[in-house]
Amino acid sequence: MNIEESEVGVDCFEEHDALGQVCAHDATEDEAYCTLDAEGSMVCARAVGGGRCAEGDTPPPLSAAKKEAKLIALDEHNKEEM
Repeated sequence: MNIEESEVGVDCFEEHDALGQVCAHDATEDEAYCTLDAEGSMVCARAVGGGRCAEGDTPPPLSAAKKEAKLIALDEHNKEEM
């Protein structure tokens, strides 16, 4: 796997973001993109060394703590849009 696991984040939401969309560290060598993890959830990730995850390289599923953080972040995001 060529995924920077520490960089798999919760900044992508199926309800608001598109696959491949930049989700973190815009215009830097650490830029990350919305992609699907091993469970099919949208996550923010980048390849080791930077760039999009290569086809076939799937980020690991989010931990329980990150799944909870994603739900909280989505709730906050939805409240901001109201």
